[in-house]
Amino acid sequence: MMLDTRQGGLRSVVPHRRWDSKSAQAPSRQAECDIAASQARLVGNGEQTKELQSTSPAYEGSTTTQQCYSLPRRTLGVKPRVNVVWHKMSDLRVHDHEPLARAHLETSLPVVHLHVMEKFWFGRTRVGGFRKTGAVRCRFWTESVEDLKNSLEARGQRLFLRHGTAAEAFRDLAACCDISKVFTFAEVCSEELALEAEVERTLQQSTGAQLVRCWGYTLHHIDDLQDCGKPPERWITPYLTFGNFKREIAACKVRAVGSEWQKFLKDDATFAQQGPPKADLDWGHVPSLRELGFSDEEILEADESREKSAIPWRGGESIALARVQQYLWERSALKQYVGTTDWTASGKCGASNDQTSKLSPYLAFGCLSPRLLYWEICRFEKGNRCKGAKGLINSLLWRDFYRFIVFFAWGDRMYHLYGPMSCGSVPGGHKHPTKWCCKH
Repeated sequence: MMLDTRQGGLRSVVPHRRWDSKSAQAPSRQAECDIAASQARLVGNGEQTKELQSTSPAYEGSTTTQQCYSLPRRTLGVKPRVNVVWHKMSDLRVHDHEPLARAHLETSLPVVHLHVMEKFWFGRTRVGGFRKTGAVRCRFWTESVEDLKNSLEARGQRLFLRHGTAAEAFRDLAACCDISKVFTFAEVCSEELALEAEVERTLQQSTGAQLVRCWGYTLHHIDDLQDCGKPPERWITPYLTFGNFKREIAACKVRAVGSEWQKFLKDDATFAQQGPPKADLDWGHVPSLRELGFSDEEILEADESREKSAIPWRGGESIALARVQQYLWERSALKQYVGTTDWTASGKCGASNDQTSKLSPYLAFGCLSPRLLYWEICRFEKGNRCKGAKGLINSLLWRDFYRFIVFFAWGDRMYHLYGPMSCGSVPGGHKHPTKWCCKH
């Protein structure tokens, strides 16, 4: 069985090559992009367009057609009006991506995909002066960006890249384009919120564009927490434990992959998928580690760590999807999954290399959607009942627990020296910071 990749509705414009491996064939089950394409009638953008029979493996034998992208003409002195998808470092993918879906489907405007290697993350910590992003992590990041760039280009889109601040990047873009809306995933922590607020101020001052925030990162959507029987503000408290969180959220269903894409096609299955704007844009490039400020010694150390690593870590959405395909469907390794949180598990230290999924960095950088992983686990479990399926889903719930409790209850207190409950400041509290003192 093959992984259901469901590429967010953006159709690939790269034909299948005869030397491509047969293992890359699409699943027998329709993916989200197939469903969207079969329901949609492609509309031109005012210029001559052509429709081609798709030759990619996902559509062989299909009668659906695919649009050749034509770029809107730019009238002298008039900036093209565009929507923008702001890809942050935690959503470097094209599948199951609500901001991407909304930018392409809410209007017929051309779309600019933007990513910034934000210089804030290359600074030093206030305590200790450590690098916020080391060379190994940064290389994984740049590889993920390069993969995103390639994925977008395969779908007739382009990635606007900058190294600096997001506010500066949007000012550069606003000089050449009239920005209508910027779609992005919402943040919950103070440093990320501060960067987001700076961008919003820049948009208001330069173009008056609206910043549209979508909920992401978690397995469950924040709007669906109302299904738990009472408002989340009432049960997600600072003292909530993971066990109680699991019991409460059991009533909350996980949305289907790409549900936002299907929502926009529900009433009107006609949409125009246009290419990037024809403007005098310097699209930028993916910077090297040296361009990002790393010394030759740090780069050499990162290279040596990759050579010594038992796992050949490489960033990117395509690598993440291939890892899921291999781990679940080719090796059935989920049957051996133990995880990293339950160290009391019998034989934990002697377990095989497949005791963990090795998917954490791909989830952290958004190369892999937690919803896609969840539904792939559910598909696997239908024919392969095993404890590993429940264990990996449990790990996804841990991610939800911390995201929601930070949003509703803890805030920045999660990073306080004595923990979110300030255990050292209460009578009888700890005189020294204590690991897991709040039993979370």
